[in-house]
Amino acid sequence: MSELELKFNQLSPVLVKFLARYGFGETCAITLAGTAGSRRVYFRLSEGLRTFIVLVSPSDDADFGRFLRITQFYRLMNFPVPMVYCIDDAAHQVILEDLG
Repeated sequence: MSELELKFNQLSPVLVKFLARYGFGETCAITLAGTAGSRRVYFRLSEGLRTFIVLVSPSDDADFGRFLRITQFYRLMNFPVPMVYCIDDAAHQVILEDLG
């Protein structure tokens, strides 16, 4: 499987638990939403009309924590950045608001 593909069972238990509260499970649609620096990959999860973005970052991504801190800083400064809903630091996976 390519790093540009994601299956529901590859999500961390922390993210799965969060998603289950919103009705997401094995049958949700997962599509590639984009890529970014430090080999981060974004996937759109869809279930009915609800969507989330899942960020998957390599375990050796030294910028993972900085990315989250910068996102939080921009949010505090009222810049239009996605809301961070759930973070699994150990798995380097994040659930973000889908802005598009």
